[in-house]
Amino acid sequence: MRIVHILHNLRGGGMQNLLLSLAPMQVKMGNEVFLILTDADNMEYSRKLRKKIEEFDVNVIKLDRKVGSVLSSILTLFKCYMSLHKLKADIVNSHGAFNHNYAALGTVFTKSIHIPTIHSAPEKWNKLGYWLNNKKSMIFCSQSAFEINDYKNNNSVVIANGVDKDLVVSNKKSDLRKEINISNDTKIIVGVGALREPKNYPFWVQLAKICTDTNVHFFVCGGHKGQGFINPSIFDGIDNLTWLGIRSDVPEIINEADCFLSCSSFEGMPIAVLEAFFSGIPCVLSPIPQHIAVAKNIIECYIPDKFEISDFKEKIIVACSSGKSHESIQKKREPFLENFSIKKTAMEYIDFYKKSKLI
Repeated sequence: MRIVHILHNLRGGGMQNLLLSLAPMQVKMGNEVFLILTDADNMEYSRKLRKKIEEFDVNVIKLDRKVGSVLSSILTLFKCYMSLHKLKADIVNSHGAFNHNYAALGTVFTKSIHIPTIHSAPEKWNKLGYWLNNKKSMIFCSQSAFEINDYKNNNSVVIANGVDKDLVVSNKKSDLRKEINISNDTKIIVGVGALREPKNYPFWVQLAKICTDTNVHFFVCGGHKGQGFINPSIFDGIDNLTWLGIRSDVPEIINEADCFLSCSSFEGMPIAVLEAFFSGIPCVLSPIPQHIAVAKNIIECYIPDKFEISDFKEKIIVACSSGKSHESIQKKREPFLENFSIKKTAMEYIDFYKKSKLI
């Protein structure tokens, strides 16, 4: 089967991280896979990820749309149309509202089946997007993503995100203590995610402030470029909290850390949390339905009863006192992580592709 995935870029985020695991796994399953990146992005981090995914025989095509330029958007649509007509894919799987429209228009007069994947946040479709896509077979990355989005039909299916352990777990450690100049006995608390409102980073700031009497240091990995992002200045002046921005060594950072933290007010199927599970790091997660669902049977995972600063502080202290190695924790988690393996996710995607071709 020839499969094309269309998304904005590889700068970071849930859909990008999913595809970094999903596309190579679909290649391993005997498919020919292409990744079309619509937006211009020359960050070093993105270049490294493109090189990494190409090493798994995933073909990457860059269209270099200049965000905010109408002319560039029209030109990108034309390039997308030409690419899809040339590729003659069996399945075109789009990710992100704008890319659903590119895929829908780009597959006109082709035999390709277009399938949008809807990720966690409620997607906002314009009238054109609704007209082009609302009757198509769709994949939702989680039950919560399905429930909060208005665009669903009888051909919709929920396929939970998965993780490729070999890609997200590192046997190496970063050296944040030396990089930031903190003592060896300071506990490292790390979180991963773009600076968007649902990640609840103002709560991190409050939490760090009440933990000044505790020997811990908070680190946030995540980008902020684009509309709808929180200004990273909220972290300024907090001595025990460091914003690291976008990092290419996140697995190594998690491997060095003592605790993974998510204070999110909403998640779909949280990729970063799944990666933390596979890495064997103790976790403290906010008491939201999505975290509670994925944390079932996961040892060394602590969820406060209430969404209050003091409750989070208490759980962080417990998590940091585990004393168990990441390897031993991961081994005990392993039987319960099979449902989140990328192999399972990829097989369900392929099965849905085949079903959609028959409709």
